[in-house]
Amino acid sequence: MTIGALPGLLVALVVSVLPGTALLFALRVRRVVWVLGAGPAASIGVAAITAILCGLVGIPFGPVSLSVVVALLVAVGVFRWVRGRQSQPDDARPLIPRSQRVTIAVGVVLALIGVAYSLHMWMSGLHELGAVPQEHDTIGHSALTAYIQYSGRGAPWQLMPVDVLSGQPTSFYPSGMHLLAAVTGGVMGSPIVGLNAITVVMCTVGLGMAEAALAYVALRRAGVNQGMAVAGSGVAVIVVGGLQSPEIHMAEAGGILANMVSLALFLGVVAVLLTLRRRDWPAAVAAGVACAGVFAAHPSSAASVGVTLVAWWIGEAFTRGGLRRLGGQLLSLLAAVVATAVVASPYLIQAFKASGITSTWPPDFGKLTFPNALGQTFSLPYAGWIPTYDGRSQVVAFGLAVLGIAAVLLTRRGFGPVAAYGVWSVIVLGAFLSPGTGFETSVTGFFYNAMLRIRGHQSLLVPVLAALGVVLTARWIAAWLARRPPLRRARIGWVAAALVALIMIPYLAGPARTYADTNERYLATRYGAPDLWRITAEDQAAFDFLAAPGRVGPGERVMNSANDGSTYLYVEKKIPVVNLSTLGVYGVPYTYKLMQKFNTYPTDPTIRKSILDLNITWVYVDESPPGIGSPVSPENWVGAPSFSFPSGFANLKGIAGLTEEFHQGAVHVYRLDRSVLQRMSDTAG
Repeated sequence: MTIGALPGLLVALVVSVLPGTALLFALRVRRVVWVLGAGPAASIGVAAITAILCGLVGIPFGPVSLSVVVALLVAVGVFRWVRGRQSQPDDARPLIPRSQRVTIAVGVVLALIGVAYSLHMWMSGLHELGAVPQEHDTIGHSALTAYIQYSGRGAPWQLMPVDVLSGQPTSFYPSGMHLLAAVTGGVMGSPIVGLNAITVVMCTVGLGMAEAALAYVALRRAGVNQGMAVAGSGVAVIVVGGLQSPEIHMAEAGGILANMVSLALFLGVVAVLLTLRRRDWPAAVAAGVACAGVFAAHPSSAASVGVTLVAWWIGEAFTRGGLRRLGGQLLSLLAAVVATAVVASPYLIQAFKASGITSTWPPDFGKLTFPNALGQTFSLPYAGWIPTYDGRSQVVAFGLAVLGIAAVLLTRRGFGPVAAYGVWSVIVLGAFLSPGTGFETSVTGFFYNAMLRIRGHQSLLVPVLAALGVVLTARWIAAWLARRPPLRRARIGWVAAALVALIMIPYLAGPARTYADTNERYLATRYGAPDLWRITAEDQAAFDFLAAPGRVGPGERVMNSANDGSTYLYVEKKIPVVNLSTLGVYGVPYTYKLMQKFNTYPTDPTIRKSILDLNITWVYVDESPPGIGSPVSPENWVGAPSFSFPSGFANLKGIAGLTEEFHQGAVHVYRLDRSVLQRMSDTAG
């Protein structure tokens, strides 16, 4: 990781954690597990509330407006803290027992190592925060971040605009992470740096915080003391840092950043909901804002949280006191649901309109035989576009999870995480056996029936199970050693903490290092050293050409195909382009009709009218864009399972009204003479 990346990462860290922490401070929710579990998700929630208020009042959303809201929350928190100290001056918080301080220190050190290890892995793959993402979904993410940053529009009904000049019409796109990315980009002066910095921080620090919170809850429910639970949290952070699924796989196989962030954070939300206390209304509000935050990041998080939470409760129903604990939470949980519905209602309305598209998406995987389905389900296989790793798995990490399952079954306590892992495993197995048709589609439909999204839930529970396996095993060995000389008088906690460290040091030196090297390579293929190119040096030269003074005038647009990366004309140069979506937008015909038939404008009055109405004066053509899957497209205009180059951009040379002004490599830029098209229309009329 280079020194030059530190400012962007630090800004992204503050933006990702401070708003949520300020909310918890204002509500006097002081438990560390809640800061870890709810902090980043609540930050998105606070940003969403700010953007909604800005949209209603008509002021720009950005660093200033979010800072004002955070300052108000901190002021409320300080006021309540001072008043609380005056009314209860002798109410001291309990000190950490001395016998547990060593184990807590071990856990904190392991967690910091895990975050540093994960950060180094991500930055080694990106090379720099200014690296232009090359995957197709990142086209939309970059454009949406830039639009929020440039326009100050961040309310859900304002996003995502089909046309960046008018801001209308809009087509719903999950925008929670993009609000934070736009704020970071505003501070750093670049939407790309903002987007990359938030992606890295959320998929390292945010993911580590969520895993640490849930691992802590799981270990406490398994009968482990506070110190050993913290040590287990450190184990979970290290293990999750090396997993390929879902974060690395989704970054490499599509750049599915919004869902990546919701998956990174949802287990933290599960942790706070599991620890919500009876009639704790301020905490219920905080939990509701955190739930709304992950929903704003991606609406599928409703299924992620719901399925995991219910499965966990079912597991706990078979342990002593599990049902009684749940019964005591019901009113607080109901209050959290109400708070979620209130905060997320603008997102719920917009998401409901698009819900039919996700559930009908065809599966991205084929049917497997039962033995192969079992093998794919109960392992941590690598997946993606690097053939070298086909058939390989993250065996040691999965082995630690198996150890955790065995430990829970032997102790007969803390069945929640095992039940959650089991339910998601059944869903994954069912999907492999009956893609898009089985019982599991009621869940998988929330995730586009895409295995890389579905399997991610199962994978993210592995670190929690691994923490259970390492800590419970270390505790048993320590108890056995304490009965034998020379350790008979030693503290069991200290010995157990040393054993946890002794287990994780070789893990870091061996398997974790291998996992990091592999994940770096996957990330580099889309960022630092791409093996597919949407934005090349030729594209950058074309951007500079069009950005020259006097080329693209006020109110003019550049005709483009978003699949070739030309959207970065807007992201980098603020030049309006016609298309931000690779296949066009449902319900907005010109976005795909022009890509399909642009070269027919001399004879097609409808196409000609669209060109004139949109005030298109330039045409950007890249003849060698990478391909993408197109099993579904508006009006099935692609008509094929894959898409690369739009048919309407073929054979443009020689068409009346078009003059090639720039050509470098595969990139061509044509000037469009609107007066020629107007004469065509006048003659036809």
